[in-house]
Amino acid sequence: MNNKFGYPLKFFNIPFARGRGKKFDYSDLSRSFENVERITEIIQSAFSGPNPPKYENYSGEMTNELSNKINDCIKIWENAIKEYVPKKKRTKIGNKIIDHLYINLATAYFLNGELNKASENLKKVKIKKVK
Repeated sequence: MNNKFGYPLKFFNIPFARGRGKKFDYSDLSRSFENVERITEIIQSAFSGPNPPKYENYSGEMTNELSNKINDCIKIWENAIKEYVPKKKRTKIGNKIIDHLYINLATAYFLNGELNKASENLKKVKIKKVK
């Protein structure tokens, strides 16, 4: 988070949620994580190489793949958030993972250029201090 001059006020490093456990099927969240890894590869390839790094380095194929992967992640995370049951311990999406899903969704909306939806999802995050 930055102030109005662009200087960082706070930095949060929160990993993308994947889910784990034997009782529930988390293959959808694993697929979204694989999509995020591919999105990262596409972005890194566009900003590396002999040409100066810029957005024009994206080919039409890269743009389409990026858009498809982001939209797939958005669907997966929105469906996972719908499965959230507050204050219940034995559920697929619980209190431990819900904030991560909102941040994941906000990131996807940000990459998709939907800043209002990104902001809405960030407002739903409750930052908890873990000791």
